[in-house]
Amino acid sequence: MDRYEGTLIQAIWSRRYWFFLWILVSAFAATILVWNYPPQYLSKAQIYVNAALPTEPLVEGQFQEPIPEVKRVFHLLTSTQVLDHVIDKVQLMPLKAKGVSSGRARVSARIKLLKQIDVKFLDGNAMEITVRSRERDVAPRIANLICQRVIALTEKRSREAISRSKMIHDRVFKGLMAQSARTEKRLLALLSSTRDASMSDQRRERLE
Repeated sequence: MDRYEGTLIQAIWSRRYWFFLWILVSAFAATILVWNYPPQYLSKAQIYVNAALPTEPLVEGQFQEPIPEVKRVFHLLTSTQVLDHVIDKVQLMPLKAKGVSSGRARVSARIKLLKQIDVKFLDGNAMEITVRSRERDVAPRIANLICQRVIALTEKRSREAISRSKMIHDRVFKGLMAQSARTEKRLLALLSSTRDASMSDQRRERLE
């Protein structure tokens, strides 16, 4: 047994350079992999759209298509309004892009940011946003900025819709009031002409 162990140790020792070489190659490969593919940090956030759900029962296995309000928010999550806001806040676009116009640099930053974002529908009116980043603090910051921007834009659009609706209501109300006034004026004129005609008829009867 001792002779076998000694022979094994001698065989390993005779090939020690190969072992050291494999260790160096493995360490170098691991360094390259970590350098090119660093760990990704994930941050998730959820948005719920306060809208009425469809009341019709679903057939088993039927896919329920999101309602229009949820679709609008879903498209807003990856719109240029949201992406540009995040790019400016997190400074994802270099301040001075050498040899590249600001427009092309902006488009490149949007594409890069889109690759870090994943949005999917959940049950009901909820959506989940997943942000990937190589920096620990950047992923949750991007997720929070997206949610805040979407909420702000949605509230702004709601206020604009309410303002337009109120403006249309005021115009319709003023139009109806003007039409009512004209109708009342015509009716009074018609009643006045009818009364004058009846009085002239009475006078004519007296003369006869």
